[in-house]
Parts: sequence; C-alpha cells; structure tokens
Amino acid sequence: MQAVTETVENMAFSVIEPLESLPDVAGEVIAASLTVLEPKPAPIRLLMPVPTARALARSLYNSEDPDLTQDMLTDVAGELLNMIAGALMRHLLPPDTPFRLGLPEIKFEPVVPNKGQESAWAFTADGQPFIIMADDELVKE
Repeated sequence: MQAVTETVENMAFSVIEPLESLPDVAGEVIAASLTVLEPKPAPIRLLMPVPTARALARSLYNSEDPDLTQDMLTDVAGELLNMIAGALMRHLLPPDTPFRLGLPEIKFEPVVPNKGQESAWAFTADGQPFIIMADDELVKE
C-alpha cells in the first residue's frame, strides 16, 4: 500500500486512500499489465475506470477533458503501473537488489483478480477508484 500511495501522490499530486474492499469498476475501464522479469517472473496489473484515468491525466497534463486523447489516457495508465511496479519491487526486495520490468500492455476491458493466485488492493485517487493486482508468488514471501 505504501508503494502505491507514495507513487500516485508524488506523480499526480492526488490524495490516495486505501479501500477496505474492491469497488465495482463497471463501465469503460483501462486494464494495464506488465511482467516482472527478474528476479522472479510475475504479473502486476492495474484496473482503472476511464473517469479515474481522466482525473489523473487532467492533473498530469494540466489539461481540460476535451483536450485529453485516448493515447494520453493509456500513457497515464501505463506509466502509473510502471512506476507502481518499480516502487513495489523496491519495497519487496532487499536494498540494491536489481530487478527488471517488462513493458506495460494496455487494454480497454475489465479484468478481475485471479483469486488464490493474485492479491488485489483498491484505492481512490481524489475519490476515483482503481485496483492494483499482483501475483501472490511475488508479494507473499
């Protein structure tokens, strides 16, 4: 939770709050995923409703909604996931342990956690929900 909170607050100057349970993220969503390549292959995913991506993009690009393109929204989701994954690995691994991340892949479709294989954490960024999911092999050691 600390890796996510610090990353999003520093990146988008948004107030981040953890949620007790996973929110319903029905509607149009952006699903970003990347694979930790080293030290252990494992996926990390982000599920973000488009309104959340728009709110973060407005802050990052200092732009109004009509000026935001789909490419800008996917860039925000991909970069956010990349930064969260890096922060998560720095928190999980001993200091100075190298790691490698794959490139984010973006889709506009809902994703659900793989229960029993994946941990999921929900947050709001200035009241807008998003979910981070990580392979249990990565985070439960």
